[in-house]
Amino acid sequence: MPRDRGFGTGDGRRRDRPARRRGGSRQGRTALLRSVDMTRLLVTRPEPAASKIAEKLTRDGHTVSILPLTRIVPLLVSEDFLAGPFDAVAATSANAVRHAPDGLLSSMKGLPAFAVGERTAQAFQRHGFSAVHRAGGDAETLAALVVRHFRMGSRLAYLCGHVRMPAFERKMQKGGLELTAIETYDAEIVSYKADLLRNILAGEPFDAVLLYSGRAAEAFVALLDGGQAESALFARARFLCLSRKIARSLPEKWRERAASAASPDESGLFDLLARS
Repeated sequence: MPRDRGFGTGDGRRRDRPARRRGGSRQGRTALLRSVDMTRLLVTRPEPAASKIAEKLTRDGHTVSILPLTRIVPLLVSEDFLAGPFDAVAATSANAVRHAPDGLLSSMKGLPAFAVGERTAQAFQRHGFSAVHRAGGDAETLAALVVRHFRMGSRLAYLCGHVRMPAFERKMQKGGLELTAIETYDAEIVSYKADLLRNILAGEPFDAVLLYSGRAAEAFVALLDGGQAESALFARARFLCLSRKIARSLPEKWRERAASAASPDESGLFDLLARS
């Protein structure tokens, strides 16, 4: 039976997990041990979210390692965007709101805000936006929501990352809205020295890898194809993806082991894990 290794901190250290409570029938204990020890997960989300997710999954009985594959960095935003004028503001990522300059957000907080999901809506609200509309968690749904609210020719400020999917912008153009993309952050690929990578991944093979973005999936594939990570550790792993687009971006040989969340958010990914 694999040994419980706690979860990695990203610097090679490992945290111990509290001892399991014993008791109950032998059959019940066997099922518990199987669910705890036989589920080793790799979380690839950027920090600080990765550590919070790992703590939750560890409490749920999983063995978790953290390997952030991207790093979120703010970008310099031109003051020209303060002039506007805009009829509304939208964001397809909480990071886009979180890393926007305070002056820019202050100039817009009287506008209706359109958020791709709950986390993005909360980010708007923390910056003083009161009229916040929530979509169903993906860019297409958000675009449909915005188009229903505005006439052709309306001007929309779009807070976004430097690397992004084109679906939202295409839908806006098709709907006749004037869209101004304001890039507030970038997702940089994180590189690892070979000894640190081996330390993070050391142990029993993984049962599942949690992938949160197409860029992270691309970086993970590069690690394995480049020989930096032992492919044997992931020979039977399932790839649990935040969206179908991420799953489709994986190499064909992995797609039969890939699954996507019913809703493209953290709750949807946790539900997918529970069913796996």
